[in-house]
Amino acid sequence: MPETTLLAALHKLAEIFGPVGAVAIAMSLVLGYFYRKDFLRERKRTQAMHERAEAREDRALGLVKESADATREHAVTTERLSQVIAKLGDSIERAEENRQRHLDTMTQFLAHRKG
Repeated sequence: MPETTLLAALHKLAEIFGPVGAVAIAMSLVLGYFYRKDFLRERKRTQAMHERAEAREDRALGLVKESADATREHAVTTERLSQVIAKLGDSIERAEENRQRHLDTMTQFLAHRKG
């Protein structure tokens, strides 16, 4: 049935526009159909490409955020380590002062004992 409908439409076009006009219109319709099909395919491909680019950008943003979080954690760890080192230095300084005080006391005791 579609073939007869198509032939009837071509016959009507030939009556109105002549045989060359009917062929030109038919070719225009066929070219338009395939052009649209190709256009939609390219549009779909472009859209997929944009989605992949957005996904890459999202992954890159995620990596940057993870890196920033790691940097913050590293900064906190470094600060804590700095505090521990400062406390250790103070502890060593106090131990050295105590040792020196004990040494001075022993020196005085021995000097007092001899004299």
